[in-house]
Amino acid sequence: MNIAYLLDFLPTYVAREIAALAVKDISISIHLPPGSPDSNLWDKVLPEDGLKHPDILISRDLPLHWCRLPILPLAKESLPEVFPLFLRMPFRFTHYAFKALLSGTLRYFLAGAAYARNALSDKPDLLHAHFAKDAAHIAMWAGTLLDIPFSVTTHAQDIFVPKSNERLAKLLKNAQTVFTISHFNRVFLTNRFGDFPDNKLKVTHLGLEPRSLPDHEQSSSGIPTVMCVASGLVPKKGVEVLLQACRTLHERNISFKCIIAGTDQAGDRLEYFRKAVSEYKLDGIVEFRGLMPSNEVLEAVSTSTIFVLPSVEAPNGDMDGIPVALMEAMGIGVPAISTKLTGIPELIEDGVNGLLTTPGDHEELADAIEKLLTDPGLAEALATCGREKVLKDFSVDRYTDDLIEAWTDLLV
Repeated sequence: MNIAYLLDFLPTYVAREIAALAVKDISISIHLPPGSPDSNLWDKVLPEDGLKHPDILISRDLPLHWCRLPILPLAKESLPEVFPLFLRMPFRFTHYAFKALLSGTLRYFLAGAAYARNALSDKPDLLHAHFAKDAAHIAMWAGTLLDIPFSVTTHAQDIFVPKSNERLAKLLKNAQTVFTISHFNRVFLTNRFGDFPDNKLKVTHLGLEPRSLPDHEQSSSGIPTVMCVASGLVPKKGVEVLLQACRTLHERNISFKCIIAGTDQAGDRLEYFRKAVSEYKLDGIVEFRGLMPSNEVLEAVSTSTIFVLPSVEAPNGDMDGIPVALMEAMGIGVPAISTKLTGIPELIEDGVNGLLTTPGDHEELADAIEKLLTDPGLAEALATCGREKVLKDFSVDRYTDDLIEAWTDLLV
């Protein structure tokens, strides 16, 4: 089976998925944009040499920037690239170009045609995209032109706050299979877009490879460490709530250190939070590490006492799905605290394999952190059950088996 991944960027969990598929004799070609703020940021976190495998080919050939070009520069750049495809299939090309023009998705169509032209000589069996964003729309049109199936995995921001509900609905309708990462998402999509055809919308929890995770060995400093990984430092990660909880714990004379990993592209939010640390008189207690490669993040998590991700609903409606950082911490064996939001309760059962608090409630979060810092027995019991949960229900092996089964059904 030969699968082409068309991606806006390459996050670590998608790389993990692709590597696991290659081990199962699935040939993968990865198509990324030549460069973008998101892709450049992720490249620093996950260098492409982490995907060296004879069945994985990485190309920086996806003209994602066409989706944002004004019409004249778009025509000048795209027409020489797609004209050879028009000559190969003039009626099919013209028919779908007209449909794309009427639906306001001509840029996506042209980018899809550019990919389709290059793929004609070695056509994949199926196209797949992660996130219902630009690359997925490009994949949809490419699949249409090549007459091959297209599937998409939906996550969080891409469905909670899409750029266009109308375009998202069209994408979901045209995908042969829609994967989504939680049962919460399945209900959300069904409520918003109506019932899907039988067996089209599938819940596939993202997976980890536990053997690749470091062992849990707490820091020898003697000071308990609270760790948080907040990609992009975006509002939905609840960093402000965590800082308020840290201030409350400090006022209670609780001894601890809090390490927060993550940054935004411009660094503005990182600077904002560092100033907040000083305003809250948390210097020396809360440390922002900024951007860290994925292996360094896992090492930092593995030496922490507690992992906390206080997810909230952002003012614009954006929310987390089931954060991979939570899975990783639990897979390492670190007791985890998060919130009762979206699909997170599908990973953490409150009081059984972790603790859940009310989103945005910093006092409740402070209570939960204090509870685990002062009750090592409870923390260890939750951590043990948390690791068992990840091993059982969130393994990359099981996850990729589900993908292969669904793709096989499409190709029969």
